[in-house]
Amino acid sequence: MKKQKFLVLVCLIGIWITACVKESETIYITQQNAKSNSTATILIRMKNAGFGGSYLMATTVGHKSTDCGGKCKFFNGRYYHSDCQGTGNVCNYSASVIITKNIPDDITDVYYTGIGIHEYEPIEDETFSMPARSFYIKDESFENGFIWINVPNQELIRDVESRMFVYKDITFTNDPLFENL
Repeated sequence: MKKQKFLVLVCLIGIWITACVKESETIYITQQNAKSNSTATILIRMKNAGFGGSYLMATTVGHKSTDCGGKCKFFNGRYYHSDCQGTGNVCNYSASVIITKNIPDDITDVYYTGIGIHEYEPIEDETFSMPARSFYIKDESFENGFIWINVPNQELIRDVESRMFVYKDITFTNDPLFENL
């Protein structure tokens, strides 16, 4: 009877350890996938502005028309597909973006807004279907030597005056928030 209880206990511990290792591997694989197709470089850091500054962000986006049946977007009463926009990894894009904190004096506010630096980045169209992306930044000035810029899924629209794309609800975290699918 004691041997059976001991064997059951060993099996349970084995299952628990295996589950923990698999979860850890999944997190690592997700982080590696995010790193490989979405990265950023700090161009200029603003002093005393949290993570504010200008960044060059690069990622892969887009999918084939057959992946969405040609009905990815709805505009002017009809569905259509936009090449190199939305989820997927068909096209490579980069954009230089100035990122500033939404409420600069509020230490509890974690949201930032970005505005493009160049009108032609990432595309010259009037809108851009931006999929959720986490951008990996390796920089020794961060506590862990790296940080993630997280941009949620959104339709980027150009600012009326500057004609630059506006990125909303950006956050900075120690782990990626999105899988960059």
